[in-house]
Amino acid sequence: MMGSEILEKINVPLRVKIKPGRVTISENLLIPVRVLERVLAKNQTEFIYIREFSSISCKETVIIQIKITGEAEADFRIQRMELFFNNRQAKIIVPRNFKDLKAYAEIRFTGSGLFRGYWEVDGRILSYVQYYLVGPTIQVFVSPEIPSLPTFSTGVHIVRFVVENPKPGFELPSILYFVLPEETPKTLSIKLLSPSDNSSYFEIPQTFTWEPLSNSFIYLIQFYENPEGSPIFSAYTRNASYNIPEEIAYKYFKPGNRYFWRVDGFDKEGRLLGESAVWSFNLKEEQSFVPEEIIVVFEEEKFSPEKSRKLMERYHLEELRTYSLKTLPLHLIIFHTKEDVLSLVKLLSEEPDIFLSQPNFIFHTAMDPLVPYQTIYNVFDLKEIHQAYRGKGIKVAIIDTGIDVGHEDLKDRIKFFTNFINKEPYKSEIHGTAVAGILAASINNLGIIGVAPEAELFSLRACRAISPNSHIGECYSESIILALDEALHQKVKIINMSFGGSKKDPLISKIIDKGSSQGVIFVAPIKNKNTFPASHPSVIAVGGVDEHGNPFPSKEIISNAQILIPAVKLLTTFPNNHYNFLSGPSLASAAVSGFIALILEKNSILPSQFFVKTYPIDLCILEKEIFRVFNCSFHPL
Repeated sequence: MMGSEILEKINVPLRVKIKPGRVTISENLLIPVRVLERVLAKNQTEFIYIREFSSISCKETVIIQIKITGEAEADFRIQRMELFFNNRQAKIIVPRNFKDLKAYAEIRFTGSGLFRGYWEVDGRILSYVQYYLVGPTIQVFVSPEIPSLPTFSTGVHIVRFVVENPKPGFELPSILYFVLPEETPKTLSIKLLSPSDNSSYFEIPQTFTWEPLSNSFIYLIQFYENPEGSPIFSAYTRNASYNIPEEIAYKYFKPGNRYFWRVDGFDKEGRLLGESAVWSFNLKEEQSFVPEEIIVVFEEEKFSPEKSRKLMERYHLEELRTYSLKTLPLHLIIFHTKEDVLSLVKLLSEEPDIFLSQPNFIFHTAMDPLVPYQTIYNVFDLKEIHQAYRGKGIKVAIIDTGIDVGHEDLKDRIKFFTNFINKEPYKSEIHGTAVAGILAASINNLGIIGVAPEAELFSLRACRAISPNSHIGECYSESIILALDEALHQKVKIINMSFGGSKKDPLISKIIDKGSSQGVIFVAPIKNKNTFPASHPSVIAVGGVDEHGNPFPSKEIISNAQILIPAVKLLTTFPNNHYNFLSGPSLASAAVSGFIALILEKNSILPSQFFVKTYPIDLCILEKEIFRVFNCSFHPL
């Protein structure tokens, strides 16, 4: 209330605590913004809140006086502090007995009050600071000239600005300066290696590497949002590489931002030996479709170049690429547009001659590098099954990034390979090669053995690695549609699609329907709860478990899986005749595609369990029923 005017009535539940001889009633009061606006509109800053408590035996009224204040009238509080040296960075190198070294503490605060603190160097108090601050504003404190920051002792020194009043609600930062002996030679240059400068990723690169520096005892790697500011994270390592812990990656690095990094090397006495240039990398936000591109589909018999020309004139489109599908009587055109893609899709869908219009959706592969090991080969006792069945003669299409067709464990399995990524040649990449190894690596006494080591693989490159050494692939509606069309044209029996996206693609769905009606089996991993194409009714949705049988990556994500299979710590093929341990739903999908190849070699058709989506298939029971193998040790929780 304000005076006699009721601003608003609030009816919220109360919390009641009952103890012997005492009852405590409390509530959390959230004042609506509209109430504050009504008060301020009348040039007032004060109002009251009245709460009436009533029961059979008593009635109480509580009145609370409320005052609206600005930041200047708010509690005296430190919001943020940044420390830096003369060079505006959190690190500086100076010669011995350098006289002009200064440290700065930039403090953002609210309210007003007596500020108390002190400068500290290497744990020793340098000087006290006491100042009455009137906010809200930013105050910069400078380290004193007398006594100055000591530079007579060589090595590393740590500076802190300790706040005693008001007590900050965050951990106080610290900065470093390095004092060099007068006879120290000029620092050397450290060459950064990876990730490459100004590269882009959908997730933080796991490993940062540089060329080792002779006589370097330890390295300091620092990450920045602004190369002129303080680092957001830094770490020491004795190796010429650093792996960012997962919890650090999630805490400090966010999609849509650019980050900078640099490395310094030191000897055993803490003397700086070398420093690197500053490199950057970008964390991209995951886009659901290709910007400025739209797919328009005509029925082949209704298409003509004249209709395409009229569309371009009417909607200001530019034709980029055009295709006629081999397995459906459809003609695709990829157009470039400057208009809003989703709005244009809606407009084009109303055109009478257009069969379908949609964005060029983006899909991603999903896999994580790991070092411990577990193998599907032993868990499912594949050695016993391979005595009679190896997937011989079963054609399997892998729609993925490029498979290394010359790999010693894969070259005899590859029957066909081609590329559908626009303006790129076919190339060997990590994700597709890893999927192929799990599915069908040959028995040749050289490396690993796949689930179906005599299956015939068709490598259809519809995804591209987001960087040369990345296991993450990016795929597009356009390339996936063309790859599916080619797979059906090649009359494959199984199509492994180890990718997923958040949007249902209508044209991909139609091609899957077409293939399913011809008896083709589609397999895809569940990447999140509504992953497409795993969510399509004709696709076998695969979920993963870890080495202990627990859901991977989570119970919620794999709740819609038709089949569960180990998805972590699996040894598989890498390009250039290499091998590595990987995890991810993509590998689970590949393993299931391999199992299906073994089943089809024996029975020609799949058991009905594969087409029921109400509960996951028990692979051990399936092995016993089909192959009479009894040593399966896979037991998901």
